[in-house]
Amino acid sequence: MNPNEQVARNPRLLFWGRALVETKILSAVIVLFYLHRGLELDEIFFLSIVWSITSLITEVPSGYLADLIGRKRTLLLGVFLLLCSQIITFFAYGFWPFVLSFILMSASFSCFSGTEEAMLFESLKQTSREGQMNARQGKQFAARSLPDILIPALGAFFANGLAEESFQILIGLNIAVIFAAFFVLGCLREPQRVKNVA
Repeated sequence: MNPNEQVARNPRLLFWGRALVETKILSAVIVLFYLHRGLELDEIFFLSIVWSITSLITEVPSGYLADLIGRKRTLLLGVFLLLCSQIITFFAYGFWPFVLSFILMSASFSCFSGTEEAMLFESLKQTSREGQMNARQGKQFAARSLPDILIPALGAFFANGLAEESFQILIGLNIAVIFAAFFVLGCLREPQRVKNVA
């Protein structure tokens, strides 16, 4: 397969990579999980503030990083940070371990923000399909919502009884899905850089 054919697969790989990253099996019972793991309701609120502050701090550096080391590596770094976050979540009990988990998770999503769009545009540009950017971007947005169709029901089913073992199974499934995302995004081919996108 020549480089252009490999780059032509990038939009499809980005779609499935995003869908896998957005698969949060624990989301249907997340507040109950936090309460089970010793957090108070006000601490759960503070975790959203931790997410926002981290996002604010890491948004610009992650864009610079994508220019420095490449789009693919930045996306893979994002998946790795998400994996670390989930591993911490698996063992976390109390407020401070979840703070660390949220910092890593937010930094992970900053690695995707902008980088994904740049990778998509540059891939389409290299294969002379830049006119498809809006349609492809719409599909990327759909990939973010795709897991929301079935995953909450699946999470609620597995968390039946809200036992510790049920939560561990859900986090384990999340970790397995993140490994799959790492594999899918690892198949991306770095396209030629587009210097001016105007």
